[in-house]
Amino acid sequence: MNHRKRTAGALIFLAFIWMCSAWTGAQEKPLDNAEIIKLKALNMGDAVIIGKIKSAKEVKFETSTDDLVKLKEAGISDAVIAAMLERLSAPAAAGKPPAVGSDPGVQLKTKDGTLNLKAIFGTKKTQAAMFSVVNWVQFNDPAAKTRIRDPRPVILLESDKDPRGAWFIVQVSVNNKKDDVYRYFDLEGGGGVFSNVWSGEPEKGSIVKFDVTQEGPNLWRLTPLKDLKPGEYGLFSGRKEGEGILYDFGIDR
Repeated sequence: MNHRKRTAGALIFLAFIWMCSAWTGAQEKPLDNAEIIKLKALNMGDAVIIGKIKSAKEVKFETSTDDLVKLKEAGISDAVIAAMLERLSAPAAAGKPPAVGSDPGVQLKTKDGTLNLKAIFGTKKTQAAMFSVVNWVQFNDPAAKTRIRDPRPVILLESDKDPRGAWFIVQVSVNNKKDDVYRYFDLEGGGGVFSNVWSGEPEKGSIVKFDVTQEGPNLWRLTPLKDLKPGEYGLFSGRKEGEGILYDFGIDR
């Protein structure tokens, strides 16, 4: 009888250990975009979400251009997205290699090599003049961190849709006022003074014309039709909420 009790007790203990191991394994699945969006939906603050990103044993973030747009549409902040990109570019935990697809989804090919471009986010601004309304997208930093000297770079864009009409190569102006330095470009149309409706398209004078060819599945090659002058540029896509995503770069002399 005692032997049976000991055997039954051992089996129950082993079953308990197995269930705990299975539960722990389920809890330790890679942290992905869906989990980040779920945390945001639960009103977790940026500090909590970023802490989770940094402490996760393994991550499996998707960071193509379309994925980044979906994250922004879900209300994910720039700081959280930056932490996701930083985690992907850092050495993975426990000696594992970095996650596949850790590049941001946009590459700049120049005569000196290929560079991964990072996303920044701008905000729509509106100002009423005497007889008109001016709309623009503002980026609160003075210059792109990525600098090149090639006047005819090629942009490789990862997207499951043809980029024409949704993505624009733009030349970005710089506001150099002493106490208010930022980059911007004007938008076409956009509704009244108190409207948050906007076309999402840059003003024609800011657009750089380019050819589009498909390089492969979900990969597009965007080539400017003429040499670019020194200045600030980027690959831009606008959204109706009044924000825009820009993969920026600068061309130096």
